[in-house]
Amino acid sequence: MSKSFPLLKLPRLALDEILITMRPFELIQFSMTSSKARIILKYFLRARVNLKYKLEVSTDNEPKITMIGPEITFFDCRITSDKLRSEKTEYIENIGGKSDRIWMYSENVIMDWMRLFKIVMELFNFERHNVYFFPETFPDQNKSIIDFIGSQLPSVHYCGFHGKILANQDVEYVLKNIKVPKYLEFTCKLIDNFQLKLTNNLERICISEGNWFNYNHLIQLKAYEVEISKSEITNVELNAFLISWMSSDTHQDLAHIGISVNDPETRDVILDLPHERIDNDVIRQGRTARYKVFRIRGGYDIKRIDGTTGTIYFSMFGDQLITKGNKKYELEVDTFEEPKISIRGSNTFFEYRLTSEKSRSEKKEHVDLTSRIKCDRVWIYSENVIMDWMELLRTVMEYYTFKRFVVSFGQDTFPELKKSIVDFLRSHMTSVDDCVIRGKTEADEDVSYFLKNIDVTETLIILSKLSNQFQLKTENSPNNLLILNGNWINYDQFINFNVNRIEIQKSKITNVELNMFLISWMTSSSHQNLEYLKIQVTELDTLDTILNLPHEVMGADVIRHGKTVKYGIIELQGGIDIKRNDGATGTVSFEMVDDQMMLYMLSSWLLIGYKMDNIPKPFPLLHLPRLPLKEVFSMMTPFELINISMASSKSKVIMKCFLKNDKNMKYRLVVSTSKEPKVSLFGSDTCFDYILTSDQSIHNKMDYAIFQDSLKYDILWVYSENLILDWMKLFKTVKELFSCRCSGLLFLPDSFPEQNKAVVDFMKLETAEIDGCLIRGETEDYEDIEYFLNNINVTEHLEIYTKLSDRFQIKRNTPLKGIVIHFGNCLTFNQLLQLDGLDIDIRKSNFTNIELNAFLLSWMASSSHRNLKRIKIPISDFESFETIFDLPHQVIDPKLIRQGKTSDNEIIQLQGGADIKRIDGATGTIYFELENDQMITKGNLKYSIEVNTHEEPKVSIVISKAFFDQRMTSEREKHKKEEYIETLDGFTADRVWIYSENLISDWMKLFETVSELFNFKRRVAVFRPDTFPDQNKSIIDFIKCQMPIINACSVNGEKELDDDVEYFLENVDVTESVELHSRLTNEFQLKINKPLENISIDFGDWLNYNQFIKFKSCKIDMKKSSITNLELNTFLLSWMSMDSHQNLERLKIPVNDAESLDVILNLPHEVHNVDVIKHGRTARNEVVRIRGGIDIKRIDGATGTINFRMLGDQVMLNMIIWLKIK
Repeated sequence: MSKSFPLLKLPRLALDEILITMRPFELIQFSMTSSKARIILKYFLRARVNLKYKLEVSTDNEPKITMIGPEITFFDCRITSDKLRSEKTEYIENIGGKSDRIWMYSENVIMDWMRLFKIVMELFNFERHNVYFFPETFPDQNKSIIDFIGSQLPSVHYCGFHGKILANQDVEYVLKNIKVPKYLEFTCKLIDNFQLKLTNNLERICISEGNWFNYNHLIQLKAYEVEISKSEITNVELNAFLISWMSSDTHQDLAHIGISVNDPETRDVILDLPHERIDNDVIRQGRTARYKVFRIRGGYDIKRIDGTTGTIYFSMFGDQLITKGNKKYELEVDTFEEPKISIRGSNTFFEYRLTSEKSRSEKKEHVDLTSRIKCDRVWIYSENVIMDWMELLRTVMEYYTFKRFVVSFGQDTFPELKKSIVDFLRSHMTSVDDCVIRGKTEADEDVSYFLKNIDVTETLIILSKLSNQFQLKTENSPNNLLILNGNWINYDQFINFNVNRIEIQKSKITNVELNMFLISWMTSSSHQNLEYLKIQVTELDTLDTILNLPHEVMGADVIRHGKTVKYGIIELQGGIDIKRNDGATGTVSFEMVDDQMMLYMLSSWLLIGYKMDNIPKPFPLLHLPRLPLKEVFSMMTPFELINISMASSKSKVIMKCFLKNDKNMKYRLVVSTSKEPKVSLFGSDTCFDYILTSDQSIHNKMDYAIFQDSLKYDILWVYSENLILDWMKLFKTVKELFSCRCSGLLFLPDSFPEQNKAVVDFMKLETAEIDGCLIRGETEDYEDIEYFLNNINVTEHLEIYTKLSDRFQIKRNTPLKGIVIHFGNCLTFNQLLQLDGLDIDIRKSNFTNIELNAFLLSWMASSSHRNLKRIKIPISDFESFETIFDLPHQVIDPKLIRQGKTSDNEIIQLQGGADIKRIDGATGTIYFELENDQMITKGNLKYSIEVNTHEEPKVSIVISKAFFDQRMTSEREKHKKEEYIETLDGFTADRVWIYSENLISDWMKLFETVSELFNFKRRVAVFRPDTFPDQNKSIIDFIKCQMPIINACSVNGEKELDDDVEYFLENVDVTESVELHSRLTNEFQLKINKPLENISIDFGDWLNYNQFIKFKSCKIDMKKSSITNLELNTFLLSWMSMDSHQNLERLKIPVNDAESLDVILNLPHEVHNVDVIKHGRTARNEVVRIRGGIDIKRIDGATGTINFRMLGDQVMLNMIIWLKIK
């Protein structure tokens, strides 16, 4: 027995992908099937941050709920009392967008409308809420309707009152119960004594029937943009309003006002105040109080006492003169029988038509194109329509700045004036965005003249009839070309079209020519920018002629996904694939449209393909759609990704396409040629080691390790019969997949001596340069090492841990950052002079003191080592080390502390030593110290100390990338145990355990001894209050005594030991970074009054707003927090006004209520698309590159860019503060 498909039992990813493809109607109907379906749907839709709609609700004759999706798509659900309209559907597509409508029958329309409203609010996340209120339609239920809307939407973005004459009490009740912070509109008449009472500032208010609107209303109104029509305000009152604005008594936030002038003949009364008339040819740029930049042409300028300028314009709106500020509109003009000019605002067309019929003079028409897009038309009688059309266009162009131009050119109408029309258009708009040329008669010269003089940049549509001699020549190629009647197009013209989209109907291009075109495209000889082609096929019987070229017929059930520049990711089903020589795919298909056979081609870069069949198979991972497949990939480790990519060439291509665009899949590649060669990928805190082994017993063995309490290692062994060959394949695969260069190499020439040359040749082929390299071996085979260094370009660090011949040479053109040679007793003095590096470390050398003296004299004379910053070199005869100082020098008091700057501008601290001078003024400071049993001389080494109070308290001395750990242990068997760890990126750790019966006491003694012996440039303390709770106070007092100043500290623990943590932070003086990874109670008070570089808190539930607002850190990172969205909004406002966090550069903090992000952003801000890239610098001159985000401004000009990101299941607010680079 067949059963219904168990949709709700699908896995999360699959169900999520199915739900995302449904229309809102289908989602709503699906949610009504059961309570379980509604709960699941609510959970999934609420969790999808990217599934955003705008909501519009309307109470007209057929109450409706409208959801507006991307690309201006309207989903209307209308409740009707007409049974005949039940489940009626309608789809409309026009210039205002696409509208998908459905009617639902109801015996009680308002009650069912409320039910539907409630369901929609439960299911979806809405970015914006708009309310269209029609009080006349259900007058007896107005109060209950308003109460219901108020319960569902306490605040709305837009509220509009529509109808003929409304009762004042209904309007007052709406405004009392529903907060409207943004946009308020009245398209109805109100009783004259209506009093508008608004408690908040508005973004915009529009009143089209302002009979009730008087001067007191105007002067008290607080809005950013104001539009008032048909008001009773006199010219004297408008003059008083402008004077009030000039003296900053009112409307300080006003950016734009448009208001009707009731007495046009005395408009001079309005300007009876200081003003300046600007010539219409003068174009200026300005910005509003909210930093919106716009262009201004002409007008009358008045000045406010704070320097702000108001520019006044007068223009006709219908039959009324209005005065207003300048705004950006779109302009559409056409030259058909009734030439027209259309001005498009945000949601309204204002259309003026010139007519020669007196009967149509001053005729008006109002048309609703969609629920939001309206068109107001007015006809103007003229005895010379073209002349008056030109005059009107000239006036419109003087008063407005247009961001977009659309021209419809009719070649049949006004034949004698066509040239003058084109000349006129050219004088006012040298380029247009879109153009439509239409006509029934052949007028080649007119079309050519138009295209020669008017530059069409976006879309050119030719609906005209043209002769076979017509040649299409455009100044610059538009992006899109549509030709309705293309019988004049020959192959030579067609092959030279250079556009993204081509549509040609009624073409005379033959099948042989179509074949030639496709071959030309495949060889990249033409149409490299083409993404979409639609053209008529005239010879239906010989379609094979077109496809007489390499191609692959795809079954109708084969679905692929391709990527295009203009249309993004597209889905392709079936068709015939052809390949271009750069890898692009053209998918060709044929379809009958009316009585014409059309050839379609889509050009894209294929991403994925799969067949839909019902044969049971293993889970078809690669057949998943793009979004769930990407999510699955993001959860995999590099091991799993590599293994999948090796399954087939298809899987490698798919994986490569996804990983190249995934910013989270960024790794550093390090490789090793040890006896078990390996490839390592280093992420931010995890290293993935892929090791090849000849031991079959450990095939697929996995291990896990932690290095220095921070870096985690995931290790996988894979069996191989040919280690080097498979290592090369693995290296190549990883490099291709993750788009990463090889930054480090461990080269062991002893491992595969016969294959060393092949390994080097392979590395040279695969990587142009390597940051760092460690060469380790026992045999003295300098030829392999020399061959390696001559062929592999090491750019930064070179470490040689093998014996070398005295004939060995390091030949370099540029200095290395670091050189370490462990067996320096093989080096000659001449080889020493040739070493060119910033930091040189030589161990076990045989250099005599006379040679060391000669080296120093060579440095002082600038004869060698001009780039040297530090050198460390052993002394073989320390009893006569005064020989070394047989040169000018100065011994410095050991207590004297100085600061210096190295050749690469690093600031260092120097204490004591002996100074020598180079002829260019540089100083070399020499120190001697014992290392094991050998005296060494060196520049000032930078030591760091890290102390840690975990179960085995330790003291770590850090030199560059080397850690020397001494750990206290209570286990006798671990006494004097030693361990050496080396990572592929150059870090080493020498560990030794010391048995102790009193761990803390002996740890303190060790700490004290180390502090006496060394001068540390950096001090780090890791305090773990859980491990020795009874001794925490004495530990803290001791640390305070030994480390008066600490650069960074970390507090780690699972127990809530507030007093100990508080005591620690009160007694240690931390200068840079505080990290709290410890659990604390809600009573804990964090008292840090000084500015820090970084504050990081893992368990921040205890942190309240009063503590947070007092932080003075450059970087704040919180994993958990109890800060509310309202408090985050308050914090951002505080930052914008410079009341707090003036040092802040980066912030990461959880958002606890992901469904009300609007609360956080209830402040002036600007949203940028993800393709917008900005460059700036932080307050500490770190150069940053920011993509997209939400920008807020601080009063000193600094910008904060906010992004919301998912971290696990938590929404995080990330903010970076930056300044523009000048």
